[in-house]
Amino acid sequence: MKLLMRMLTLFAAMAFVPSAYGCFCITPEVTDEFNQAKAVFVGEVIEIIPPQSDDDSAPLAARFFQIKFRVQKAWKGTAVGQEYTVLSGQGRGCFAFPAVAKAETYLIYAHTGTGGDSWSVVTNCSRAAQLRYGSIERGSPFEDIKRLDLITGQAFKIRPRFGEPPAMNYRRSWSGSRAISK
Repeated sequence: MKLLMRMLTLFAAMAFVPSAYGCFCITPEVTDEFNQAKAVFVGEVIEIIPPQSDDDSAPLAARFFQIKFRVQKAWKGTAVGQEYTVLSGQGRGCFAFPAVAKAETYLIYAHTGTGGDSWSVVTNCSRAAQLRYGSIERGSPFEDIKRLDLITGQAFKIRPRFGEPPAMNYRRSWSGSRAISK
């Protein structure tokens, strides 16, 4: 009897709900996210342009917020000092990246828009995150930055010793804190 009452209650609750959405995504590993992204960078939000249309048939750029960043560090798809614009839902919708604010800094993994659109899109399913300086929590974007430096080889740039020509070849082995030359 209790089971019947529970099932009736569940059925009644479902009958009166007009619609429900189930949002679920798995955050990819740093390497996978880097390989799939169109651009990967750290940037400061310099402009937020609101959507121009609510029509679902309008182009992607008209339906989403345009977030313009000034690139501070780049790994892929852009360069330091450039401006890079992404589309974002600003917290509107299931997979929308949370709302950003001007003058805040973010680690962005920008992906190509749907339907071959030339715009870059950032969603809640990416590893994109706000940089909160002073934060040491596990899984923070600063750990991603370290991994991105390793993936792209920006972490260990070997420079020649003073007085050696720049074209000198170096092995990738280390002795103490300096490179061993061939």
